Amino acid sequence: MASSGSWVPVGETTRVSNATRSSHSRPPMRSTSSPLLRDRGVASTPLGVPISSSEIEPSDVVILVSGTTGSGISNFISKLTGIAEDPRTHDLTSYTTDVRVYACVRDRQRFVFVDTPGFNATKLSQRAVLRKAAKWLKSTYQNAIKLTGVIYMCRITDTYSSRAEQQSFRIFYGMCGRKAAGQVRLVTTMWDQVDDDTSAWQRQNRLEIEWESLLSAGALCRQFYNTSESAWEIVYGLGYQRKVLLLQRELVDERRKLKKTTAGMRAPENEVLNFFSGIRKLFKF
Repeated sequence: MASSGSWVPVGETTRVSNATRSSHSRPPMRSTSSPLLRDRGVASTPLGVPISSSEIEPSDVVILVSGTTGSGISNFISKLTGIAEDPRTHDLTSYTTDVRVYACVRDRQRFVFVDTPGFNATKLSQRAVLRKAAKWLKSTYQNAIKLTGVIYMCRITDTYSSRAEQQSFRIFYGMCGRKAAGQVRLVTTMWDQVDDDTSAWQRQNRLEIEWESLLSAGALCRQFYNTSESAWEIVYGLGYQRKVLLLQRELVDERRKLKKTTAGMRAPENEVLNFFSGIRKLFKF
């Protein structure tokens, strides 16, 4: 992984154009005091460590990473933290079934990355995945922790979005809401595996149409090229502004039950889980 002293910007696109790309300048480094590093026992290096949610503090840059199963959520966090990715996360079945939290220090700022199960997980229903994310979001918000960013990941190598993937995005939109859209990045992955650029950009354009509800509210599309530099470019592009998600406001401020929240009303209980369970029974695996 590149050190903070060798950070090099990588081109990003705003609204997708396969002919035009714009570079984003690096946000100014926020001033932080030395106790941020000393008290945490985390070295001032990009190498990250797993932490518990109770160790997160309001001064941290906290970024939640979500998306579809097999889109490379854990791989993206591995490129940011230097923590080795479990090889079981490389296939299209879900390995991550719980929320996991990792921290690393870069440019004297501690970053916290939250690894969540994919919304179309094979082992969990979409509502079960949402329930795990909601529990974490509610707890951290009650502890005065606000997110700096939310990243949603999707494979560029797929030819189309399945019904489950479209449903996943609708749940994600309900989780974030329009007011937090400016801190949302919709990231396509696996660009390093693209053989046909034209097909890939056509896929990107179709995704933008599907994602219009968040893009029109201020979210941005980004591409991840499976490198540390590409991952950090996406993270730095979020800046340091903090937002409260719609789901957090509904759960905490409005005291709604999960099933009564915007995201909860979009999440079927067992539709995806039952589908894959039926496939397993049919083929006996």
